[in-house]
Amino acid sequence: MTLDKINQIFKNNKELEPTLKTYYDEFNKSITYSSDEIFSSEYGFSLGKEYNLLYTKELRVSSSEFSKLIAKSLGARFGDESEISDLILEQAHASKKANHDFDKYLKKFKENIIKIFNQDIEVYLPNNLVILDSKITTLKVGSVRILSLISLEKETTNIIKKMNNPDENISFNYKHDASKLFLVSGNSESSIPSSKMMWAVKTYTNKTNAKEEANWKIGVATSLIRLSSDKWGIHYPRIGTLEPSPTEKSELLYTNPLVRNGNNLSAGGRTVQSIYLIDKKISRDLHSGKNQKLFNSVFNFKPKMLSEQVFNALGWLSKGRGESDRSIKMLYFFTAIEAILSRGKDSPVKDTIARHGSVILAKKIKYRPLIAKQFKNLYDLRSSTIHKGKRSTLAHDVDQVQIIAETLIYVILKKCSLQINHETFCQQLAIASYGTRWPSK
Repeated sequence: MTLDKINQIFKNNKELEPTLKTYYDEFNKSITYSSDEIFSSEYGFSLGKEYNLLYTKELRVSSSEFSKLIAKSLGARFGDESEISDLILEQAHASKKANHDFDKYLKKFKENIIKIFNQDIEVYLPNNLVILDSKITTLKVGSVRILSLISLEKETTNIIKKMNNPDENISFNYKHDASKLFLVSGNSESSIPSSKMMWAVKTYTNKTNAKEEANWKIGVATSLIRLSSDKWGIHYPRIGTLEPSPTEKSELLYTNPLVRNGNNLSAGGRTVQSIYLIDKKISRDLHSGKNQKLFNSVFNFKPKMLSEQVFNALGWLSKGRGESDRSIKMLYFFTAIEAILSRGKDSPVKDTIARHGSVILAKKIKYRPLIAKQFKNLYDLRSSTIHKGKRSTLAHDVDQVQIIAETLIYVILKKCSLQINHETFCQQLAIASYGTRWPSK
């Protein structure tokens, strides 16, 4: 995030500056030096050393309006209304103390919002899904790393050494025999989510949205790992199985509830969870220069490029694999397909993805009509859930959609430049759908 980007946001949305000015004016009107008024306030108050702030309806409304406007302009990764509300209030207090007019207040707000969004944030989460062989120390997939808890201890130890003013009363306690991590403050310990393997995710977002963004990127990374090797062993999450949560521990899956069937009772039945075990052969695939370049291309996507749509699609694939409800599972997989093949709200979605999808998947042109028909039949099932609320999806249908979605994205990763504009990519598919080769040589 740069000052030029912030200035452009204000230039594009003419409501932002006057709405923020209204807020700053209302803030100054709400200042009181009397203690008697605050207890009669309907909208709350806050006590200060030099003055008190008497919240009014106008102050609350202007804060909410500005926060919503700029959050929408910043986008989901950066925009958070509560964080922005806190920032404009904090800056208003600072500007009041410095006797700033609105122009100086606006300038300081822009400087501080840039600081918030330019933080170097990396989120560490437990990893119970992708396991590295003991001889493999780390795996990098774009802005996501997989490392052991032992390696994390070495990293955090080095970080603490470089801190300017570390708190001497706070430390980390690693208990590797139990794969546990604790924050120690004085005589108390607080458990931090951890496991033998860990995710380390650079989020490039504000702190409030960091965990949500980290979880999405973990899904993208997992999908890329899945599609980038064909040497998986027996514990690999196969088509039709429920993929465990990448960050929450589950020793066993499919533990059946207690069931009464007539005069009989049954319970039990469980399956050891699936994992992605990265051995030497798979590690060689994932660490190859070609795949590392591909991973970086996906994670460093640019707006409106095919790379952005692939990034989104890979995340929805992960959501689908981790969902147990068949109807919702199908919706996630179709969302992944639409992220790649849809051209916009004005285009006929079913016909477009059927024609374009058949171009990508058919080995020969003569097979395209058959594959397009399969797309349409499955899409009708998706539409019956979305528009009619039906729950009529069979496991076989879900498996077919998953196969189509994963194969479609696999082909794109192998055959296409992700740096192409997405609209250009769709135009090329549209032309090829009339009977020409794709991709053209």
